[in-house]
Amino acid sequence: MVTPIPNDTSNAPNDSTTYEVLVQVNVSGIKEVKGLMNFALYNSSNTFNDPDKAFREYFITVTDQPNMSFLFDDIPAGEYALALFHDGKSNYELDQNF
Repeated sequence: MVTPIPNDTSNAPNDSTTYEVLVQVNVSGIKEVKGLMNFALYNSSNTFNDPDKAFREYFITVTDQPNMSFLFDDIPAGEYALALFHDGKSNYELDQNF
């Protein structure tokens, strides 16, 4: 569950309070420090893990450290699921070794 953080911190009365929600994802122990990290945020269990139906999706270059942080901003309050995969080949595909 994502908890809203009010934008207005002035304590002035406001009937139309808007919310800005931030979701921070921390990843540690990345074994191969190369390629891309795919962060996909889903807002429905019906679409979870369907790469064409992510609410928000980003590919971020893996840095030279085995830890990364990523921030989703302007997220409406609600329930979400996160899918994450390491694209070591930087080809925007989930390569699997069967």
